Amino acid sequence: MIEFITKYSALIGIFIALISMIVGLLAVHHYRLSRRTNRETLFRKRFMEVRDFIKANRKSLQQRAAEDFHSINSGRLSFRNHLLVCDDWIPEEPLPLSDVGLVMTDDIAPSLCKRVKRSNSHEEAVVPPSPGYYPSYAEAIKDIDRPGVFENNLQYRLLKVENNRLIYSADEYSYFDKINFGGYLDYEMAQSVLTRQKPVLKHNILKGFREPSQYIVLSGISTLTLIQSRQGLRFLLHSRGTHETASAMNTMHVIPAGEFQPSCKATLSWNDDFDLWKNILRETAEEILLMKEYPHVNKDPFNYKAEPYLTFEKERKAGNIKPYYLGIGLDPSTLQAEILTCVVYREKTFNKIVGADKSDTVLRSNHEGELVHEGDGKWGMEFNDERVMSIIAGNSLSACKAIMQIALEKREFFINCLDREE
Repeated sequence: MIEFITKYSALIGIFIALISMIVGLLAVHHYRLSRRTNRETLFRKRFMEVRDFIKANRKSLQQRAAEDFHSINSGRLSFRNHLLVCDDWIPEEPLPLSDVGLVMTDDIAPSLCKRVKRSNSHEEAVVPPSPGYYPSYAEAIKDIDRPGVFENNLQYRLLKVENNRLIYSADEYSYFDKINFGGYLDYEMAQSVLTRQKPVLKHNILKGFREPSQYIVLSGISTLTLIQSRQGLRFLLHSRGTHETASAMNTMHVIPAGEFQPSCKATLSWNDDFDLWKNILRETAEEILLMKEYPHVNKDPFNYKAEPYLTFEKERKAGNIKPYYLGIGLDPSTLQAEILTCVVYREKTFNKIVGADKSDTVLRSNHEGELVHEGDGKWGMEFNDERVMSIIAGNSLSACKAIMQIALEKREFFINCLDREE
C-alpha cells in the first residue's frame, strides 16, 4: 500500500486537488446562488411593500403628486380639476362626442425616455424604467402581484392635443407600455415616500414636459353615466377591487372606464375602432351589462351590428342617449392621459337597456369591483352637491374627481340636455 501511494503520489495529489477545487467551486456557486436568492426574496418583499402602500394610500399619493408638480416648473402644464392640463384641453362647455376630432399620424420618438442602440443597428430602442431585478414594471407585477385582469392588449399612443383634436400615433403600442411608463411613475412615487427620497425620473420628466409625444403616454376613457329621471339626475359609481386590476386598485371611479384601444387584433380593427363612442359602448356592455369581453386575440372584427349595440345606436339617434366630451388631462401620479366623457340616458331608455323595466334588480358587482347604490331599488345615486363633493374629497381617482367636478359645475346643462335639439 505504501509502495502504491509512493508510486502514484503525484496523481493522488492532483486528484485531491481537483476534488478540492470542485468542492470549492460548488461552495462558491452555492454562496452566490444563496446571495442571489436572498436578494430576489428581499426584492419581492420590498416590491410588495410598495404595491401594498399604493393600494392603501391612493389619496395621499395623489396629493403628494400634486404637491410635487407645484414645486416644479413644468412649462405648459397646469393643475386644473385634479389633472395636469394645457390651456385648451378642457372645453368651456361639454361637447357632443361627435365634435371631437381623432387623428392618426406618424409616430414620434419620445425624447424624455431612455433609449439604447439596437444591436447591429444604428436605430435606438426605448427602454422602460425598471424597478430592479426585472426588465420592466409589468414583468414584476406579472410574476409577483399578478391581478385578475392583466393582458397586454394593443393600445393607441397619444402624441398631441390641439383644441378638440386628439392626435395619436399610427404605430401600435400596448397596455404594458402604459404600465411600464405610467404605472412605474406611480411606483416610484410610493417608493420615494417610503424611503424619503425624491422621485428622480418623475421630476426630470416634468421639468422638460411640453407635449405628450415626449413621453410614452397612453390614454384611458372614463365615462360618467347619468340617468335623467323626473326626480332629477342619478349617477353610477364603481368601487374598484384591490386585486382585480393592475392599477387604480381600491378606489372609487366612474363607470364605465377602460383603455382607449381596438377591440382585437383584426387588421381592420386598428382603424375602425379608433372611435371614442365605440370604445364606450364596449366598456358599457362589459361593465354594466356583464357581457363577456371580446377576446383581443381575435382576427375577426368586432360586430357592432349585434345587440345591445343596435339598441344603443337607435336610442342615441332618437335623442334618448347623448354622449359628451368634457376634455382630457394627465393623471398627476402616472402622467397618462384620461379622456373625460359623460353619457346621459333617459331613465326609460336606460332601464330598457339594462333590463330594469322588467325587474327591480340592480347590478351589485362586476369583474372589477362593486357598484354603489342607495338601496332604494334603483340604479345609482342621486346627483347632489353633498354626495358629489364627498366623492371628490374621498378616495377616488383623479379622473373621477375631474369628471365629477365638471359635471357638478355643468349640472343644469346635463339636466336639460335631452330636451335640446341636436
